[in-house]
Amino acid sequence: MRRSLYLYLAIYITILAVGFIGVSIVATIYRIGIQDALKILMISPFSDPFSASEILVRFTAIYTVALGVSIALKAGLWNVGGEGQFLVGAVMTLYIAKYLSTPSPAMTMTLMILGAVFFAMLWAAPPAILKARFGVNEIVTTLLLNIVASSFTLYALDGPIRGSGSFGYLISDVLPPSLRLPVLLRLPMISGGEVSWVDTRLSYAIVIILILAVILHILFERTPLDTHLGVIARDWRIASYAGIDVQRYVIGVMLLAGALAGLAGALHVMGVLYRFDSGQIDHGFGYLGVLAAALGRASIAGTALSSLFISFLVIGGEALQKATGATYAITWVAVGLMMFTTAVTEALRVRRP
Repeated sequence: MRRSLYLYLAIYITILAVGFIGVSIVATIYRIGIQDALKILMISPFSDPFSASEILVRFTAIYTVALGVSIALKAGLWNVGGEGQFLVGAVMTLYIAKYLSTPSPAMTMTLMILGAVFFAMLWAAPPAILKARFGVNEIVTTLLLNIVASSFTLYALDGPIRGSGSFGYLISDVLPPSLRLPVLLRLPMISGGEVSWVDTRLSYAIVIILILAVILHILFERTPLDTHLGVIARDWRIASYAGIDVQRYVIGVMLLAGALAGLAGALHVMGVLYRFDSGQIDHGFGYLGVLAAALGRASIAGTALSSLFISFLVIGGEALQKATGATYAITWVAVGLMMFTTAVTEALRVRRP
């Protein structure tokens, strides 16, 4: 047991080291020393309270997607469609806000969230059914649907949810304050000897997600569901012989993964962006969620820790980008290398006798 723990610890230290090394190499191309690059990457996220709050903002989105990915992973399934499902959730949130009128803002917000979750589930349904009924690789189908979702979002921004004052740009209207999630954290700012309180982008979405994570932990890690999903992940035939309805479980967890990604899109629009534009299409939360779930070993708690670390890395990467003048892709150098290393180590672990 202890030997296995040390092995996994060594694997994950290697994965993280590869990511840091990748970023450092890119930084040297822009004439920033490795020590300076690592200093910026590691310290800048905590250089001021606003940067630290941004870690939690990214954590909320990444962890919400990663929760769905981790639950699917428990059944041996990979939902790589979080990118597209997130977009569908965001679009439907704004669509419902624009066209649906209800007696109260609270009811409208509830319907916005439920609509985002429902339509993201529908988006995840074809890969789920194809996998359950015909054994079609869910990685391919969910990944390809991300491309379709990007085109769908561009269509929506140029049509149904296009802002009245967009002036030719692909941008939605801004959500009214009554349809936004309340701000959770305000920080003091001193200007001219006077103290004023400034809103951060951290909303009550993080509270919603943490409560949901506890519920999912109890449901999927403290009940027979955990055993059933583990048997399905090992072998579908054995699961069927044991009386487990494999098709129902496969479709169920894939739909849940889509629903959570759609929820992430709704909460990010309602609590952070308040609008959507074409620049938000390549948000990256879907792929970061896959990495977080893989690093967290499909554990609800482990995925939370890995999501927090990845959020820290993203904020540090953005600071490094500003310091070097590099493109935003510098962050994805670390993420890509970490994903690659994770895949390699998983392959070696499976082959190990």
